[in-house]
Amino acid sequence: MKQDLRKEINKISGHSEINIPNHICINNLKSKLERLDEIEKILSIEKYKIAFIGTIGQGKTTAICHLFNLISDFNVSKTIANKPRNVIETKELLSTGAGKTTICEVIIKSAEKTYIEIEPYTVDEMENLIFEFCDYIADKDNANPDKRIIISQEIERAIRNVTEMKLRYPTINNEVKKLI
Repeated sequence: MKQDLRKEINKISGHSEINIPNHICINNLKSKLERLDEIEKILSIEKYKIAFIGTIGQGKTTAICHLFNLISDFNVSKTIANKPRNVIETKELLSTGAGKTTICEVIIKSAEKTYIEIEPYTVDEMENLIFEFCDYIADKDNANPDKRIIISQEIERAIRNVTEMKLRYPTINNEVKKLI
């Protein structure tokens, strides 16, 4: 579009007679060209941050897919009137429906090709999360629920996976099972 505007400005400016309508037209086109330059500068800023917050299965990933056009058409086989038929369905490119796709930080960046980049936590961030997890485990028996340390299920699951620490339900006094 910017090239088209420049061509038109040059075409009108190339005439030997510059009359008032041509002058107004050239100024108008230059103004539009300047506005496009401003818009291009604004759109080139990469660090706009949007946060999607919600519990598992509430549609965060679906919203991300539709907001950022991470959808595509796929050929699928469906049974219609008891007959298998090939149909085209529009589906999200990220896994949706089952939940737990975006339990970690997901960063989507514009690029020539579509891709998803997952930036891992730094060592310091991971250490802090593990310390919080340890405090959470140590504080589980706190009798005062208002003062109990709480971490998200996603963080707990991630740390248990990283540390290979499984949930255990040992029997205490042959009666009560307690989650560790």
